Amino acid sequence: MNRRELVAELLINGVLPLLLYSALKDGMGFGEVESLVWATVIPGLAIIVGLIRKRRLDPIAMVTIVTLLLGIGLAVMTDDAKLLQLRESYLSAAMGAVLLISAILRRPALAWLAPRLVPEEKRSVLAQPRIQKFLRGLTWLWGWLFSAELAVKWWMVEHMSIAQVLALGPIVFFGLSAFGLGLSLLLARRAARRGIEIAENVDQSAPALDTSAF
Repeated sequence: MNRRELVAELLINGVLPLLLYSALKDGMGFGEVESLVWATVIPGLAIIVGLIRKRRLDPIAMVTIVTLLLGIGLAVMTDDAKLLQLRESYLSAAMGAVLLISAILRRPALAWLAPRLVPEEKRSVLAQPRIQKFLRGLTWLWGWLFSAELAVKWWMVEHMSIAQVLALGPIVFFGLSAFGLGLSLLLARRAARRGIEIAENVDQSAPALDTSAF
């Protein structure tokens, strides 16, 4: 995601819902729950329309669609504003639980997913111990981060107004994502340096070729 796309995501998921919520609740007399539902459904529909125009469906788009459907379903079943505000965080927590459970069972989900995302001729590299260790570390990292997003959002919903949560929620999400990406890059560089060190040690320990007989 480049800078322009990041700004667009913040505007659509942060600024637009806040403006819609304030306009509907304070300007048009809508109820709290009604305003919250429309303030989150309309930006979601805008994202889906943009995806249809681009004819591209990526993981972020899939999460957006699922979140939109979940929000509509919750609006039909409940009038609890706090529950509606946490709808995206439930998905984050579910993904975090999957990652953490897979790591605990020593079958890290990212180690299973990685071979399906790289060309077949490069999959043998993924079997190297240092790469497997790196993928286990990433599974633990993102499992905890996804779970932390729910915890932070839950605290925000309990202690902040709906308008504040709408404004700060996307910033918290992208902040945690940026933190996770930064740590992932550090782990990747550490794994790469470790691979170089192993190769150098192997070269140094290899027996020298005796050329005196030639």
